[in-house]
Amino acid sequence: MKRIEVVAAVIRRRDEVFATQRGYGDFKDWWEFPGGKIESGETPREALAREIREELDAEISVGQEITTLEWDYPGFHLTMHCFWCSLRSAALHLNEHESAAWLGASNLGSVRWLPADEGILPAIASGLSESPLPCVTPSLREYVESQIIPRYDHFDKGHDRGHVNAVIAQGLAFCRHYDVNPEIVYTAAAYHDTGICEGRERHHTVSARIIREDAALRRWFSPEEIDLIANAAEDHRASSKTEPRGIYGKIIAEADRQIDPEDIIRRTVLYGLGHYPELDMEGHWQRTLEHMHEKYAEGGYLRLWIPESPNAARLASLRKIIADEGRLRNYFEKYYICETNSQNTMKKIIATPLAPKAVGPYSQAVELNGTLYVSGQLPADPETGNLAEGIEAQTRRSLDNIGAILTAAGLSFGDVVKVTVLLDDIANFGAMNAVYAEYFPGDKPARVCYEVSALPKGAKVEIDAVAGK
Repeated sequence: MKRIEVVAAVIRRRDEVFATQRGYGDFKDWWEFPGGKIESGETPREALAREIREELDAEISVGQEITTLEWDYPGFHLTMHCFWCSLRSAALHLNEHESAAWLGASNLGSVRWLPADEGILPAIASGLSESPLPCVTPSLREYVESQIIPRYDHFDKGHDRGHVNAVIAQGLAFCRHYDVNPEIVYTAAAYHDTGICEGRERHHTVSARIIREDAALRRWFSPEEIDLIANAAEDHRASSKTEPRGIYGKIIAEADRQIDPEDIIRRTVLYGLGHYPELDMEGHWQRTLEHMHEKYAEGGYLRLWIPESPNAARLASLRKIIADEGRLRNYFEKYYICETNSQNTMKKIIATPLAPKAVGPYSQAVELNGTLYVSGQLPADPETGNLAEGIEAQTRRSLDNIGAILTAAGLSFGDVVKVTVLLDDIANFGAMNAVYAEYFPGDKPARVCYEVSALPKGAKVEIDAVAGK
């Protein structure tokens, strides 16, 4: 029997989900969750994001997997991966369907569903019936939703509003298993990536500082509780070598982690292609194999901080793939061939409101074949356009602007391979260099530094960069 593998988006808006009515084919006028077939080289999450762009002209954040449903239709067997999703764009346009509706748990059965889609309705109804914010004071929720969550609209796709809402939901779900204060979990999850505003490298420590400096939180929390919230947010980047300091940090760190077996394999291949370009295909295969065994296989160093996490089942699935070397090799070859072919033609313009707007015939940055070229950044404030005062402050402002652009491209200072620094006075080299060193604590990129006769707007420094994935 023919087999078809598809994805379905259960787009949630508060206590409702988005359903669409087919306008074509044998099941015309029946209802379904939007989605479609997984194309060669795609993970289910990538396929879902692409399908929703094509069907609804919308951007979504793909959250937790609800289930994978197997269904026999006349003439073919369907495998359907179903995910909770949230909208990142406001408008929805029906490009392929004839109608649509937002449905709650009480009226999910009011339309005629396709048989496979009907099979996931109990799980969806159960998910809608669970309060997403148990025991959270309404005034705290109102403050966070109006003053904190909107900050994520200015961050990259990996740290957007959909991501923070997914971390909040998963963190609160973990509360059912532990004797913890849900309001502390909620607040730590809401603030955990706010530090992205100052760049990705140190964002966890900046997030903790933002929490401690937010006087409004004193309305709901004691100084000791604010410290717990700040520590939990800072610990969300915990590794196998640095364990979170307490249960709140473990909850946020685990809620922030998404184990998707195919996506992990693909990202491993991508990392190898970006950082070890000298390797041939067999060299990349050996690197992938070693990394998967070292980190994810039985006995690997990856640790789950919360045993009740859905990541436990996903990690078990990944370990089955790793244990079957032939199956792992098939995944590797699929993504290696797909990525090496696509990287030859990829060009993308990068722009972010967190760096000064390009005001001439140039872009903030251009990404080509996995390499990012960042235009020279003056020490200008992105909002006011005013220059910082003094060489130290100007160097920091220029580098922060570069950091914002790197973040928008999904990169960090650790990915920078070449830097050019222009100074209006070479006597400022020492002061510039001291600040510069703070941004590159690990492996240092190549660099050249020149004295020039003058810089735009009377700036003392201008810096550009080249970075690679």
